[in-house]
Amino acid sequence: MRFWSGVLETNAAGQVSFPIAIPQFSGSLRIMAVAYKEGAFGSASQSMTVADPMVVSTGLPRFLSPRDRVKVPVSLTNTTEQSTPAEVQIQVSQALKVISESRFTLSIKANEEGQAEFEIEAASVIDSATVEVVVQAFGRTFREKLDINIRPVVGLVQLAGQGELKGGQSQEISLQHDFFPNTAQAQLWLSRSPMIRFANNLEYLVDYPYGCLEQITSSAFPQLYAQDLMKTLRPNLQNTQAYEARIRENVQEAIFRLMANQTYGGGLSYWPGSYEETWFGTAYAAHFMIEAQRIGYAVSEGGLGQMFNYLENKARDQKLVNYQYLDAQNRPRVKTIAPKEALYSLYVLALAKRPKVSLMNYYRENAQWLARDSQYLLAISYLLLGDKNSYQKLLPKGFEDEKSVAVTGGSFHSSLRDEALALNALLEGDPEHPQVSLMARHLSEALGNATNLNTQEQAFALLSLGKIARKQAPTDVKAEIWRNNTPAGQFTGEDLRLSQNLAGQNLRLSAQGNGSLYYFWEMNGLSASGKVKEEDRQIRVRKTFYDRNGAQIKDLRFRQNDLIIVKVSVVTESLVQDIENVVITDMLPAGLEIENPRLMPSREIRWIRTQDEPQYYDIRDDRIHYFCRVNAKTQSFYYLARAVSQGTFQMGPVSASAMYNANYASYHGSGQVTVLPREGRAN
Repeated sequence: MRFWSGVLETNAAGQVSFPIAIPQFSGSLRIMAVAYKEGAFGSASQSMTVADPMVVSTGLPRFLSPRDRVKVPVSLTNTTEQSTPAEVQIQVSQALKVISESRFTLSIKANEEGQAEFEIEAASVIDSATVEVVVQAFGRTFREKLDINIRPVVGLVQLAGQGELKGGQSQEISLQHDFFPNTAQAQLWLSRSPMIRFANNLEYLVDYPYGCLEQITSSAFPQLYAQDLMKTLRPNLQNTQAYEARIRENVQEAIFRLMANQTYGGGLSYWPGSYEETWFGTAYAAHFMIEAQRIGYAVSEGGLGQMFNYLENKARDQKLVNYQYLDAQNRPRVKTIAPKEALYSLYVLALAKRPKVSLMNYYRENAQWLARDSQYLLAISYLLLGDKNSYQKLLPKGFEDEKSVAVTGGSFHSSLRDEALALNALLEGDPEHPQVSLMARHLSEALGNATNLNTQEQAFALLSLGKIARKQAPTDVKAEIWRNNTPAGQFTGEDLRLSQNLAGQNLRLSAQGNGSLYYFWEMNGLSASGKVKEEDRQIRVRKTFYDRNGAQIKDLRFRQNDLIIVKVSVVTESLVQDIENVVITDMLPAGLEIENPRLMPSREIRWIRTQDEPQYYDIRDDRIHYFCRVNAKTQSFYYLARAVSQGTFQMGPVSASAMYNANYASYHGSGQVTVLPREGRAN
């Protein structure tokens, strides 16, 4: 807090006054003055204590969760030489309830403190609230008003569904839920284009919560070719120019953010501030920038050129790796291949008109080392050079006898991603090839039936299908929408999005005319119950509390001001592979605060002999995120928390999930935490 008077003129006695309107404040002010006259200068400073006769200090946690009960200490400091009685009252807004006495009378001696304690409970709502303490003393009224948020115990829950209707058919859709009413949102999209079926996929990519290199690229890449779908998903913009401007802003910002990850070697790092380059991530980002530059986006030529140099150097590394896949009978197989990153790099360089023909020839002569998607990429690379003969010899006939086992790092390959990447390459070099329609239909069916898709699968599928969707033949199908047996709207041909008052309703769609109507619905909200199904899907994460001496605290009862060591352990239950790019989220109860997110065992807590280092971590007021690679060796991360507020608090689960494959996830450890007074003991 600073106040500046500007230049003031003194009176004849050399005095000057400057009034200051100080907001609610108790503490020390430093007053500084600089004076000058002609060539002479002088300065002085003085500290001044600012305090009301009765200073009110209210102790609240940073946030609350529904059904939390917290004891609120109110300290009253008499700053005068006179003793006084004081009447203390607490007032709360609608989202809170006082469950103790709301008024106390104290006698506070001169220059001493008194304390009143209240207890409040948060309602089962998600809202902001206020707490106001009113004190009557010295014939005056003193107030302190504080804001506090009531946040959910569990994160956002998302539900979605989609389908296709022929003319003459109808469909019932139930949007019933158990969310908090003020958090529940539902939307329904209708379109004659099959791309609407994948609205949730593009929505997921655009809103994906982590800002790593792969996610930034995957978010922006489909927006190059899915503008019609973006208009449906982002209807708050009112005209075509605004839609296009929004998309261009998204893509251009992604280009700038990706370039900010470039290292001195020309490659891109996975996380901001890291110096470790990612081969596949660099090729993926370069592919995106090439296509963005082609349609008019500004891309640094120097930066892109360094990326190409990096890819050329990496592609020269002719090492081989083991590759797991399923054959035509879905039997697991292993073979030795050239890294998928190498062939993807050669394809990107061919797109950039910087082909490495000698390396392409090397892999053409050793085609037995190529995975199926790599064969497509090499074939199209030759076609881009005008070598149709090599293209025809290398082009495979499909993926039926080679479906790669999904990985969560490296090239992020899976059978679905590989086919989508191959289709995108075919559309680039030979869009009329008979395989295009077959692969598009297979990809569309796989996308529609899949429950959990990673960002690579969604990004390349949307890229390919977005290009194809523009060529779809028009239909004349129309539809009526009913909500609880009451007409709610009509679909006449233009893409339609409904979002008003849908959550909790029963809908019915009735289609008429020729062709197909595609629909997609999405609903999200915050669970009123706060319950989470505890489960382990290929990952096992657990949270354990210890005191500073290393004794485990099992009953979740702490004493105020205690230091608590939280151990988060994670291990994979998968026997096939390590799981890369896992995010662990630990949500704290309101009575605790994170004090140190990374303990140093040798200096702070000596009983912690070893602890693992995450690749990256992110700390918030109410949670901590760890990013790591999970394998069969248990990894343990520690952080230090402090019990700050007395009461009973709801605790959310610790969760671990692979950022690019939702099939790998674990949720465990939700419950209730009690913080007792410092002088009390846990029972």
